[in-house]
Amino acid sequence: MADEDDVKLEHLAEAHEFRLSTPLDGAVVRYDDEKAGVWNLYSTFVPPDMRGSGVASRLVRAVLDRARGENVKVVPSCWYVAKFIDKHTEYRDLVA
Repeated sequence: MADEDDVKLEHLAEAHEFRLSTPLDGAVVRYDDEKAGVWNLYSTFVPPDMRGSGVASRLVRAVLDRARGENVKVVPSCWYVAKFIDKHTEYRDLVA
């Protein structure tokens, strides 16, 4: 896994994606705008060679932190996002 300094969260608004970029490959959280101020986080993808290294949790945490910073609520349709929020109760206030 790449060092923290090599990891960057990109918001690709036109594609409705958040992408975690590393020197290896990208991990993605896909979303839809449910309505103004609400993101439906419906899919999380991590390339097979990066799975099990904590990339998904780092990505989801970064997306949720971005949502908080932009005063956006989330709908955790993706099973991984829902599980992450259940485990990390400090993000439950973001659920629409």
